[in-house]
Amino acid sequence: HGRKEVNVELKKEAEFFGDIIIVPFMDSYDLVVLKTVAICEYG
Repeated sequence: HGRKEVNVELKKEAEFFGDIIIVPFMDSYDLVVLKTVAICEYG
């Protein structure tokens, strides 16, 4: 699967089950602060 196909499937699952929160940034260790803030907002 390419990245676009995976993103499409994840969005479908997030809409159907409500079990995934998609945040508007790439996942990397340098952005761990943004991930922590997202957890606080949505957790």
